[in-house]
Amino acid sequence: MARLSCYDGHNGYDLDMAFEPVLSTASGQVIRAGWFNAVNHNSSLGLWVAIDHGNGLISAYGHLSAILVADGDRVGTQWQIGTSGTTGASTGPHLHMSIYYQPSWNVTDPFGWSGRGRDPNIVRDRYLWVDTPATRLVVPYLGGSRVYPGAILVDDGARGWSSTGAWRSDFFRTNIRGDVHWTNTGGARATATWRPTIPADGYYEVGVYVNDTHATSSWVPYTIYSINPANPGLTIAHTVRLDESHIGIFGGPFGTVNTGTRWVSLGTYYFRRGTTGSVVLSNMTGESGTQIAADGMEFVPAAGGSNAPSGGAYLGGNINVQP
Repeated sequence: MARLSCYDGHNGYDLDMAFEPVLSTASGQVIRAGWFNAVNHNSSLGLWVAIDHGNGLISAYGHLSAILVADGDRVGTQWQIGTSGTTGASTGPHLHMSIYYQPSWNVTDPFGWSGRGRDPNIVRDRYLWVDTPATRLVVPYLGGSRVYPGAILVDDGARGWSSTGAWRSDFFRTNIRGDVHWTNTGGARATATWRPTIPADGYYEVGVYVNDTHATSSWVPYTIYSINPANPGLTIAHTVRLDESHIGIFGGPFGTVNTGTRWVSLGTYYFRRGTTGSVVLSNMTGESGTQIAADGMEFVPAAGGSNAPSGGAYLGGNINVQP
């Protein structure tokens, strides 16, 4: 379990999670998914997700590096909704998690009040956790800077990688095998595609390598094309938004931050054997004057399963449990 920390005046818990998959605490509907402050990305929770659980409670997850959901999505218990990071008012990679009461967003302590005196909160703090989670998901940790052992790697410029539009190449020692391709946002459309050769049908966690050069966009779209295991003839397209600007060396609200290069999880998906699956990156971010980088993509066999909601995204959890 990740280490927890909290302090006076802080309306939640900080979990020591460095670029790790973030799972929903319970089923519900996504009511926030994006930047907390669209103008200042070093403000408050940064890239965040909030879920209305339909029982008067809202869970919120902040400082994410990627979000796998969108407003209005329905999610189940322990579905991957994002990947932790260090966006917003953050001093380094971690996850901020808060629980609120509807309708006024009154924060509560999900571990309850255990002091000797009276609970000082304006709402009653109760222990909200269940002893036995309804679902379990086991995925590899891809958040380091090295290729995961046994991963299927597709590197830019190598077999399985293709591009459209104008891309430039560069070489840095921190890149996968040295090279990286990059392009600008706000101009003519450009795409990059990673098409792995999958050895066997199954679930694979997809990770993208974000280097510390030519990666300054804060709203990069990666679309994963996978298969619905319940209907192998159906291809599913799901778009994940990733922030590249808070990876590597950058100026944070409390000074310079250096996360180093990172693999960032884009979620767990079902792929058929062969080359039918792919990941496509586009420079259509809605920004102007930033750059996006295309380096390595890895596909790592994952234990457990994933759910397929009506929207088509594989978000994690137990294949036999639907919300």
